[in-house]
Amino acid sequence: MELNLTPVFIISSVFGGWALILHIIFSSRIKRKIIEVGNLDINPDLVKSLVSKNSSTTNTLKWGIIGTFSGIGLLIIHLLSDQEAPALFFAIEIIAASLGFLTYFFLQNKFKN
Repeated sequence: MELNLTPVFIISSVFGGWALILHIIFSSRIKRKIIEVGNLDINPDLVKSLVSKNSSTTNTLKWGIIGTFSGIGLLIIHLLSDQEAPALFFAIEIIAASLGFLTYFFLQNKFKN
């Protein structure tokens, strides 16, 4: 008995994408309203952190590194596709993504200090 999970992945991706888009829209609206009002008793450091561009650039860097390492893992899986070891394929992809997270972590700590 085969289990076809393609519809589950497609529906999850669509709803996840919409949730991400709505999150970005509503968080930017909140930031804009905080800036427009301006006279609330809010910590100025909090407003600076909400408006700062550094968090978005480091987030882009993180996902770029993770995507690159995951792509390398998929390339290795493609090169080894003649073998009959499905667990090996999952292990290679998880190790590649983990190396991407570790690389980002070490780069962030190096440039943060």
